This record gives sequence, C-alpha cells and structure tokens, in this order.
Amino acid sequence: MEKNNNSIEKNFVNDWREQLNKFKAKLNNDFSKFSYLKENVNNEENKNKEMKKEKNENDNNNNSNIITTNKKNKTKTKNEEKDNEEEEIEEEKNIKTKNLESNIKNTKNSNNNIYNIKTQTNKTKKENEESIITDIKNNEEEEDFNYIPEKKIIKLNNNLNYECIQTIEEAHDKEITYLIYLSKTNEIVTSSLNSEIKIWGWKKNKKKIILKSTLTEHKNKIFYLNEFKYLNMFCSCSADKTLKLWDIESLKCIFTLNEHKKSVLTCSYKYSDNENLIFSGGDDKKLIIWEIKIKKKENKNTKENKIENENKNENEEEKENEEEEEKENENNSKIKQILKGHLKSITTILYIEILNLLCSGSDDKTIRIWDENNNFICIKIINTLNSPIDNLRYSRNRVLASCEDGYIYFIHMSILKQVRSVQLSKSPVYDFDVMDNEKYLIVASCDSIGRIWEIGTQNIALLKGHLNALVSIVNIGQLNVATASLDKCIKIWVKK
Repeated sequence: MEKNNNSIEKNFVNDWREQLNKFKAKLNNDFSKFSYLKENVNNEENKNKEMKKEKNENDNNNNSNIITTNKKNKTKTKNEEKDNEEEEIEEEKNIKTKNLESNIKNTKNSNNNIYNIKTQTNKTKKENEESIITDIKNNEEEEDFNYIPEKKIIKLNNNLNYECIQTIEEAHDKEITYLIYLSKTNEIVTSSLNSEIKIWGWKKNKKKIILKSTLTEHKNKIFYLNEFKYLNMFCSCSADKTLKLWDIESLKCIFTLNEHKKSVLTCSYKYSDNENLIFSGGDDKKLIIWEIKIKKKENKNTKENKIENENKNENEEEKENEEEEEKENENNSKIKQILKGHLKSITTILYIEILNLLCSGSDDKTIRIWDENNNFICIKIINTLNSPIDNLRYSRNRVLASCEDGYIYFIHMSILKQVRSVQLSKSPVYDFDVMDNEKYLIVASCDSIGRIWEIGTQNIALLKGHLNALVSIVNIGQLNVATASLDKCIKIWVKK
C-alpha cells in the first residue's frame, strides 16, 4: 500500500512540474513578444522625434533666411525710410488717436445700451410688480396674502381650537355630495347620490339642527348646490341632465332647465334690474347661459282662513295653480347663449359681478375667462395649473382655484395671470371658502380632514372626525363651520 501511495504522489508531482514548465514556456513566449513590440514602439517614437527635430531645424533655417533677407532689405532702404519715418510716425499717431476716440465712443455707447437695458428691465419689473400689487396699495389688509409662498407646503401649527358639537350620522341613505348654508333662513341644505335634497333647521335653543323637509323632484344623483341670494332661491344640479331652481321660503321648484345632454355639475348666477342670468355647465362641455324672468309673488294664504270642510278642494286647487305657475315660469326661461371651448367636463363656474367677468374651470386643467361686455368672448385661457379644477372663489381681486393636486391657486384679475399658490393638503381639495372678512380660509380635503387657516399666520385648526373624504365645508355664522362627508355624516364645529 505504501508503495502505491508513493507512486501516486510521484506521478502527481511529475504532472504538476510538467504544467509549471509549460506555463513558464508560455510566459517566456509572451514576454518575448511583448519585448519585441516594445522595441518597435520605441523605434517608432525615436523616428518621430528625429522627424520633428528635422522639421524644427528646417523651420529655423527658413526663419533665419527670412531674417537675413529682411535685414538686407532694411539696410538697402534705410536711407529711404529715414526720409519717410517722420511722416509714418505722424500718420501712426493720427491713426492711434482716431482708434482711441472710436473705442471711447463705442464704450460709451455700450455702457449707455447696458444702462438702457437695465433701466428697461427695472421698469418692466416695477410695472409688473405695480400691476400685481395695485389693489394691495388700495387695501392694507391685502398684505395678508403676501404671506403665501410659491408652490410650497406651509408648515402650520394646530393653534386654533375647534370642537364638534353635533354629528348627524346617516343624514342620507347614500353618500352626501354637497352642503350649503342659507343665510336668509339660517338653514343648511344637503344633497346626495340618492337624488334627495334635505333642509336642516335649528332647534329653538339653536344648539342642534334637525331635519325640516326633503325634496325628491330630481330623478338621479345630485352633484352640486348653490345659493342665489339676491334671487331668493337656491339651485341644484343633477345627473338627470337638469338644474332646478327652488324658492328658499316655500321650497317649491320654480324653474327646471333641461337643455344639457349630459350630467349638470355646476351653476352660478347674475342678478340685476334688467335681467337675471343663470350659468350652468357639465359633462357635455357646454356652458349654457339662461335668461329667466321671475313674477312677483302673490299672497296665496287667504283661502286658509275658510272653513275646514273645504280643505280638500282648496288643496287640489293649490296643486293645479302650482302646476300652472311652473308652466308659466318655464315659458319665462330661455337660452341666451351657449359657450364652447373646454375639452373636458366643466366642473365649476363663477360670475364676478364687479368685473362683469365669467370664469369656468374644467377637468382639462384650464380656467377660461369670458367677458360679458364683449358678448361673453373668451379673453383668457389660464393653463398653468397642474391638475383638474374643482372649485372657484373670488376674493380681493383674485380668483382662487382649488385643484385635485391639493393646491389652491391665486389668479390676479388685473393681469389675468396666476401669481402664487398654496398647499394646505396633499390630497385633492373638493371645496373651500373664505370667512370673517377674508381672514380665514376653510378647506374640505379628500383626506377626511377639514382645515381652517388664519391667513397671514401659522395658525390652523384641523377638523378631525370624519371617516371618509370631505366633500363640502361652509361657514354657518360667526366662526362656526359645517362639514359634510362621503361617510354620510354632517358635523357642526364651533370655535372654543
């Protein structure tokens, strides 16, 4: 066994030595090749060096020849040049003086041009700044809006204390879509996806709200509500392709406008002694302008003082009279104009009475401004917003636009341009408003949190308690607020 092991070890050692010798031979071959290549490279470098030396020598010889020839020529022409030296010197002096004068003029002109450019740019900057802050000079409170930074999330402190004093759960059978406050009757109106409108009023102690009445005339989902204060009405927009106008006191439907071909999403109005206009928009991308005429109300309650036995006949007569009045009122509404231009659904409309301008926001990420004085021609398309527009408000010569990117954009109406933006939430802002003489900005966000920001400060109140996205927020008097959510709940908030 030992012999076999020794023979195996010897064979292994011999094999290993053979492999080493082969490897050494390869290394020697490679080294020889490398040395050969190195010699060739060195030879080529030496040749190049010699060629360069020769070229340099030739160049030097040529230069020396040129110099010698020049010297000879100079010696020949010395006598001639002496006579002309004085003339050449004078000419050179004249040329130099002329060049200096021209250079001085050019530098002066360039400096003047630079100065003019600077002054022009400063003038344009000053003009732009003056145009942006014209109304700030007229109103000192405008400085509060200058606190808003450009495209940054404001870091705020939860210093404003609000508490929820009432929660109405299951206010509707389906999700709530909008909420408004009727200042004249001190009532809250809500709409939902089940085609119902509910009116909520305060109890005698004014600490809780209760359901007063329900309106069921719509045949499909209701998306939007708006109070037409000076017309003593409120309007509802529905997926049944209609918008209805309701009398605030009697809660009767006065007008049903049904020219849209798809869902109606938004509305606004203009009140004047000459004409009353209703503006509506929706999924058909059309902005329709309606002209309505409202008859004066007559006292209809004189019959109620008669005998109780005649109540049935009276009720039937009243219903017939109401139907006739609705038909008459329908005849008193007509389409004045249809505006086109948006590429997607019109989601919000705002009429600015002071400026006689109509603003419309859309899912196409643009705001169009229409001039009433020029037959509602579109005079400006603002396309600097980054997401679809949800709502528009007017405040201090600015249009505020809430968008689905969580920003609220400020558009200066003097220059018709976006001047700044603020982000109070990282989620879409469905609804917002200003309150208390525009000292507070209230925001309903998709993150289920309401926000009340004291403009110009770092104070904010976070209204937490809803379980789903907030769709609406509204000031209900003083600094109190009502919120509505997709969780079917209504909450009343009071400042502590």
